[in-house]
Amino acid sequence: MLLDEKLTAAKYHLQRKKLVRETIQRRELSLNNLESLYLQIVESKQTIDVVQAMSAGTAALKHLLAADLKIDNVDKVMEDMQDAMADAKEVNDAVSQPVNSPDVVIDDDEIEMELEELIAIEKEKQLASLPTISTDDGSLEASLSGLNLNDKDTEGAERTEKTKQTASLQAA
Repeated sequence: MLLDEKLTAAKYHLQRKKLVRETIQRRELSLNNLESLYLQIVESKQTIDVVQAMSAGTAALKHLLAADLKIDNVDKVMEDMQDAMADAKEVNDAVSQPVNSPDVVIDDDEIEMELEELIAIEKEKQLASLPTISTDDGSLEASLSGLNLNDKDTEGAERTEKTKQTASLQAA
């Protein structure tokens, strides 16, 4: 009998446990449905806010376009800007023209001669700054003969010839 009472109590508790589980599952489904509904409400509110912002932006843009930004106005502004830039170019060109007074006569031949004189002076300065080599005593030839040059050394022979030419130019 004690065993029967325990079996009955166990069945009762198992049934109750099953009912509680089912109730919990239904509550979880209801909670999920409520959460989904809440997310849809929030998303709908955000969509409304976005649409209202787009509507306000569109209205503001239409207002600006209607008031100031008509294609005729833009074309007029662009033409005015091109005219102003052309005027500025004309002024710059006029200002950059050389001004010759009637008292001043520029002789191109005189300028060419002066330029040639300056070039000649500069060449003389460059030649004066080069070191001098004396070839009178034969020391250059003695130095070159000690270099042990053979007939196959054409590069060395070319250098020797250039050295002799430079020395003769400096001596002149």
